[in-house]
This record gives sequence, structure tokens and C-alpha cells, in this order.
Amino acid sequence: MHEVTCVGNIVADTIAKTVDKLPEEGKLDLIEQIELHLGGCASNAAVDLQKLGVSTAVIGKVGNDGFGSFVINENGNDITKYFYVEGSMLFSYAAYIQKKESSASIQALEDSEIRVASMSDLEEALNNDHQLMLLFKSKLDEVLMMKDQRASSFTMLNSTDRYRQFLVDYPGLEDRVRQYHLASYLGITPVSLSRIRKKLGIIK
Repeated sequence: MHEVTCVGNIVADTIAKTVDKLPEEGKLDLIEQIELHLGGCASNAAVDLQKLGVSTAVIGKVGNDGFGSFVINENGNDITKYFYVEGSMLFSYAAYIQKKESSASIQALEDSEIRVASMSDLEEALNNDHQLMLLFKSKLDEVLMMKDQRASSFTMLNSTDRYRQFLVDYPGLEDRVRQYHLASYLGITPVSLSRIRKKLGIIK
């Protein structure tokens, strides 16, 4: 049982690096860096309380969407590791086995609807329902297979083939996520992604 439950907004904050001056009227300037952070009154309060050593839970309501799992590297840049779409199970197997907090964060990239269960409640339900256990195992197999394929793609495939594989694994998702999320997932820059899409005739 948590000491505090925070109920309220859970949002994705987009933070851009400050600019030296405003662009001229009718023109656009590129921003060197854009960062995405988990925000909202409920999540912010929960994070601050957790830092103070208070056991905290968060409850918020969002819509149907795709999710991105990301970590922050040593340079402070977000690196997108995985995408989760409708019907997916968001789960860190390593964190579960080691009984510790995951190093990755999960970000809603669209309005979302999620259902959350504590591991203790989930384990109790699985022990009492064989069909639920089979379903959980099937979903867990999907997660492990996705992570294995993701890891092997960086040794077996070049960036263009990784992009092709993404189109197969996540049909229609590229129209729903921002290009820098997809580029980060592929391990390339947004400029390189644009060149690949142009080469494949996806953009002119």
C-alpha cells in the first residue's frame, strides 16, 4: 500500500532550448534541441514525493494511443527504445526480476488510456486464474521477442533496413509519432531519416 496517491493530470511536456532571437516575420528557425519530459500536476507531485522517500502512486485518465519507452543518455538526450501500441503490455522484465525501479521512462505520445496493476496484485491474480496466466505469458513472450529483435537489428541490419522493419512491425505508426522519436528509435538523426524516406520514395 502506498503512503500517497496523486490523482490528476499526466502529460508530456515539450521543452525547447532557448533561442537568441525571434525569427523574422514569415520565416522559421531551427531549434537546436527539443526535450520531452513527463509532466502534469499528479506526476510532478509523485516524483517529488518519491525523491523525499515517500511511497507514491499516480492515477490519471488519458485516451487511446501509442507509447514510447525512452531513457536519457549521459549527454541528457532522450533515446527512444521501444514503441507500444494499442493492446500492448508495458513491462520491464529486468526491473521485475531484480525488484528495482526501471531505468527507462514511459511517455504517452498521444491521448491515452492505460490500466495499471501493482506487481503484487498481478501475481496474486495470476496464481488464482490459469487462463489469465496463459494470457500474461503470451504477452510477456511478445515483449521479450520485441526486445530481442530490437537488439539484433542493430547488428544485423543497416539503418534503411531497420526503417523497413519498423514499417512492417508498426504499420501506420510513423504517421502518429514525431520524426525525431522515430529517428531516435532507429539510431539515426532526423536528417538521415528524411534522406532514407526520400530514397525509398516515401517523401519527395
